[in-house]
Amino acid sequence: MNKLNGFSFIEIFIILAITAILFCMSCGVFNPLLEHYLSQSATSTLFHHLQFARSEAIKRNQIIAICPSQDFQYCTHSWSNSYMIFIAQKNFPINADSLLRIVKVPSSVNISANHPIIKYNGNGRSLSRNTLTVSSQKIIEKIVIYDSGRARIVHSEHNPS
Repeated sequence: MNKLNGFSFIEIFIILAITAILFCMSCGVFNPLLEHYLSQSATSTLFHHLQFARSEAIKRNQIIAICPSQDFQYCTHSWSNSYMIFIAQKNFPINADSLLRIVKVPSSVNISANHPIIKYNGNGRSLSRNTLTVSSQKIIEKIVIYDSGRARIVHSEHNPS
C-alpha cells in the first residue's frame, strides 16, 4: 500500500493562520513610513507644479496662477481637496481654455497657504511671498516661495498633534 506524502488540511490551515498573524503584526510597523512617503510625495508634486506654473508664465509671458478650487471655475481658501493652475484673468469664472492643470490632493494630506492665490508674472517672479504647509498626521513640510519666484522645500518636521 502506498502512503501519500504531504500536508494535511489542518497543518496547512495552521501555517496560513500563523502567516496571517505575522503579516498583521508587521503592517503596523509600515504605517509611519507610508505616511512619510505620502506627505513627501504630495510636497514634491506641489513643488513641481509651482515650477511648472513659473516656467509657463515665462514661456507665455502671461500671469499664471495657482489656487485651491472645488469646481475648477472659482478659487477657494481650502487646499484640502484640489487645486488648479490657470492663465490668470481679470474675472471669474475661469474658462476651460485657460486651465493648464487640475490636481487632486490626497485625503490624508492637508495643504494650507499664507495667501490663497499664488501668481507668477511673465518674467517668472512671484507677485507675493508665500509659504505653503503640507501636513499629515505626524509630518509637516513647507514650501517657501520668494519674490524672485524661486521655491524651496523646508525639510520635514514632526507634527506635535
